[in-house]
Amino acid sequence: MKNILLIAFALTPLLSFAQAETKISKEIASQFETFYNAGEYQKIFELYAPEMAAALPLDKTTDFLTTLNSQVGKITERTFMKYEVPHALYKTNFEKALLGLYISVNGNAKINGILIKPYVEETENAATNGLQDYPSDIAETIHSNV
Repeated sequence: MKNILLIAFALTPLLSFAQAETKISKEIASQFETFYNAGEYQKIFELYAPEMAAALPLDKTTDFLTTLNSQVGKITERTFMKYEVPHALYKTNFEKALLGLYISVNGNAKINGILIKPYVEETENAATNGLQDYPSDIAETIHSNV
């Protein structure tokens, strides 16, 4: 049993490694920030994949981004955090709020998904969370040796 636990914890870093931001995601997120801060919502719309443009036409994109800007202001800082398939997650500081900006980009470097919601800091890693299903004596042993 100890060997199985040691193998599982040895593999955890390999399974939960931090992924680097791709060049395409970085470029698209930078363009989104620049156009958003300049109020150039048409240019953001032009970054959309056809399915995104159909789901969120220009008038709805403009309404959404105008409302967002009036509520939280411009983007002051954006930090890539990780990929949550299929989105890249950016911890994004706006003038009046801290939000998570999730942007999904297709193979043609076009935005095919955007989600903006309150950003929540991760407090525990997946390995620790996984211990809740182990018997308490095993979980305590693992915690004491970490």
